[in-house]
Amino acid sequence: PVCDEELPGVQLRTFDGQGEELEARAAAATDVLGAGAELRRLEVMRLRDRYTGSGGVPSPVEGLLSGFLDDEAWALEALATSEVKCYYQLLRAGPRQMLHFDPKDGRSCAAVVTCGGISPGENAAIREIVQSLRRYGVQRVYGITDGFLGILEKGKWLELTDDFVQDIHQRGGTVLRTRRGDPDHAEAAKVLKDSGVRQLFVLGGDGAMRGALQMTTALAAIDHECACVAIPATINNDIPLVDRTFGFDTACTVARDSLVD
Repeated sequence: PVCDEELPGVQLRTFDGQGEELEARAAAATDVLGAGAELRRLEVMRLRDRYTGSGGVPSPVEGLLSGFLDDEAWALEALATSEVKCYYQLLRAGPRQMLHFDPKDGRSCAAVVTCGGISPGENAAIREIVQSLRRYGVQRVYGITDGFLGILEKGKWLELTDDFVQDIHQRGGTVLRTRRGDPDHAEAAKVLKDSGVRQLFVLGGDGAMRGALQMTTALAAIDHECACVAIPATINNDIPLVDRTFGFDTACTVARDSLVD
């Protein structure tokens, strides 16, 4: 809970509308958060905490980026002092200097799956995932068709080549198709392990996010070292702690244009 203690090394400077300084003093926690508010940090599931013998692979994109994020870089919700509430702090997404997996390991691959209702922007997200993985050196990326259920049927896996994804962002829906429903997560986890999948990207709404958590739990249960990345894509914009999901702005724009017309 927030108290009125000073924040070490932080100064509050107040200016008028002309840019003239009115006040300068040490900032207190209540200058940032309302009295009685609470700040909570949500830790992520880090593979390095479970698999201590892995990791420490230098990023191959060093020099191509303006910089890397620190491993302990955190983002905070927008703050307000007018109400008492709980605020959450989340690990910032972005490139790190050291990787957990060697992207050039030919024995492993990545997979992408879209679940639930379709959403604008999913093809653009799939394209960017594939192209980003290529920049890191990942050679094999598979698209799993028909949602989580498609994991169990290897005939529904297709390789996402550079040529295949080149223009998919110009098409609606998802090139991987989508389907509601969950497989036996334990069986799906075994298929992913046997296929050498080390990175699983899941696109979808709240049901897909829950499914991604269940898949992460199932992968850990069989001790398969695999990163599961959940990407919020839904016109409902109902994923907690996410400002805007993929597809929400487009849906609002289309609805507005329909009303105007």
